[in-house]
Order: sequence, then C-alpha cells, then structure tokens
Amino acid sequence: MNTATDEGSVAHANGSRCGIEITTVRLEVPA
Repeated sequence: MNTATDEGSVAHANGSRCGIEITTVRLEVPA
C-alpha cells in the first residue's frame, strides 16, 4: 500500500506485520 499516510505510520508503529493490518486499521479508524 503506497497510500500509507499518518494512519499507516501509526499502524506500523503498533506492530503491523503486513499491509493488510494497516488497511484494516485505516478502515476501522476513519480520521
């Protein structure tokens, strides 16, 4: 996912293993 923005960074910091987790977090947390 090249569209990793602030939310992507947060998800990665939380310990994302794959882009799937980042996508899930972005979908669950609509800023």
